[in-house]
Amino acid sequence: MIGHAKRRNIPGSIIYHAAAIGNVQLLPGSFDVIITPFLFDNFTQWECDSAFRLLHHSLAHKGRWLFTDFQQTRRLWHKMLLRSMYLFFGLLAGIKARSLPDTAGLFSMADYEILDEQKFMKGFIVSSVFEKGE
Repeated sequence: MIGHAKRRNIPGSIIYHAAAIGNVQLLPGSFDVIITPFLFDNFTQWECDSAFRLLHHSLAHKGRWLFTDFQQTRRLWHKMLLRSMYLFFGLLAGIKARSLPDTAGLFSMADYEILDEQKFMKGFIVSSVFEKGE
């Protein structure tokens, strides 16, 4: 996917990282935009907290964070689908997580403002645009 994106020749300064998030060295405030589609559902809460801190510190003041991931709902089929995904990816890829981490709490505690939000699949998937505050 990174190769495909690079071939699009988009103007501007874009940095692509293909590595485990714990192995990426990021400078504080070095990014104006961070995009994390379906990243945090792969992590335990502790791993999510660590990855969030790393990305948060690399985002510039008033930077935008484009976030998309699954979220808990009360729908039975969402719970069953999520459980089956964790089982499948736990066996196939060694994903340690067994439940969704509290990303909403992390964004709230770090004082992000939600600029826009869309929900899909009857609320099972949420896409948000956050702006970093002070």
